[in-house]
Amino acid sequence: MRKLVSVLASLIVVAGAYAQRPVAIHSHNDYDHMVPFWEAYSQRCTSIEADVYLKDGEILVAHNREDLTPERNLRAMYIEPIVSLFRANGGRLWEGSDARLQLVVDVKTAESLPGVVAIAEEFKDVFAVEDGVRL
Repeated sequence: MRKLVSVLASLIVVAGAYAQRPVAIHSHNDYDHMVPFWEAYSQRCTSIEADVYLKDGEILVAHNREDLTPERNLRAMYIEPIVSLFRANGGRLWEGSDARLQLVVDVKTAESLPGVVAIAEEFKDVFAVEDGVRL
């Protein structure tokens, strides 16, 4: 009986450790979630998507142009949290893990691309390094 309890306890520890690892899962249209970015990050998704448009000089996040609102912008919803986490964890998104994050930015219009590139260039230490966040 002790051996069975010991084996079960070991399985629980291993399963718990495995559940904490980032997983190769894509969070599609993440911005439609209640807490964009953070829900996918807390579930340890390694790929998160944001559809973007340029409007009034800002890169805004929405699947359709008619759903754009100023508060749903790429910088606030994704870039700032990612940069903060990456810097705080010494160049990693998840403490103690070498897993990398891919932020899939679906540029819905050609005029949006320069704005996305400008944001990425502003944070080269996160997006333009070999082990950084893929954009």
